[in-house]
Amino acid sequence: MTEVDQNPWYCILFRQFSNLFAILLEVGCLLCFIAYGIDTTKDPSNLYLGIVLGVVVVLTGLFGFYQEFKSNEAMASFKN
Repeated sequence: MTEVDQNPWYCILFRQFSNLFAILLEVGCLLCFIAYGIDTTKDPSNLYLGIVLGVVVVLTGLFGFYQEFKSNEAMASFKN
């Protein structure tokens, strides 16, 4: 049986923020900030929505990273 090299932590983290759903949320967040900047009435709803989307992307990415990192450690411990 051949051993598979472990990915470094920063590759796992980058992969969490570069999947299709995360990219869609990041684009939505960016569009909310652009809409807030363009809006002449300065209604803060687009700003709030952009902040919430940004927080959701970061928390989801960090949670996914933690899960994948811990599962990789568990799989490595099974090999030993």
